[in-house]
Amino acid sequence: MIEKISKKEIEQKHFYTFKSVFITLMAIIVLVIITAFILSSQGYPPSLALYRSFFIITHFPEYSYGSFWVSLFSVIGTFLGFYIIVTLLSILYGGGLRYELKEGRKMSKIGKIKNHVIVCGANIVGNNVAIKLDAENIPFVVVDDDLKGLVEPTHHDYLIVEGSPLDEDVLKAARIEQAAVLVAVLNEEGGNFLLTSMAKKLNPKLKVVAKTDNQHFVEHMEKNGADLVMMPEILGAFKIADVVNDILKIKKK
Repeated sequence: MIEKISKKEIEQKHFYTFKSVFITLMAIIVLVIITAFILSSQGYPPSLALYRSFFIITHFPEYSYGSFWVSLFSVIGTFLGFYIIVTLLSILYGGGLRYELKEGRKMSKIGKIKNHVIVCGANIVGNNVAIKLDAENIPFVVVDDDLKGLVEPTHHDYLIVEGSPLDEDVLKAARIEQAAVLVAVLNEEGGNFLLTSMAKKLNPKLKVVAKTDNQHFVEHMEKNGADLVMMPEILGAFKIADVVNDILKIKKK
């Protein structure tokens, strides 16, 4: 099944969750400080008052402290503590923690990968390139800021760097300096042209395979540093012609 929660949605959810937890913790700290002042006024030494107030606020209420306010703060603190626990558990059961652990493992693998292929473009062409590389057990990283083009469920185990392929920091995160090949299959002609130049600048030894839909761009891309420029429509036409030729040969037999 397709993941229903996007990375941005999870990050937003975590921001509000941890903001809520932070505010609740601040409320507990305030209750502890107020209770410590009350206990100090009753004759407790400051250090003992602080310790006792922390114990009172974070435990189930015991109505034996001789103060209505202290007992009330104990009840409030108990409920706030339960709220924090429930809120943090919601992250776990909401998939956020599981997502972060999984993404953490992927980023750890990316940090060690080398002699790999960087596929820039999570569109139809990029997705099929990734499927083929995956089938051949060739290490690769997919880079794009829009991952909707990746077909489920195959991409769940892909190493992915989410961000613009035209951002040098994003390419470095995909370890372009250690990569062997970069495949530029962005939808925009200008994007592939610029990406070729950027890739060669970051790693002169890198082999760049670029896609274009315009015959006039082939020579320009090659001059710009592309080692191989391919036109999917022409390749598809050649493949169809080969299949037709094979069919005719079979019929002749």
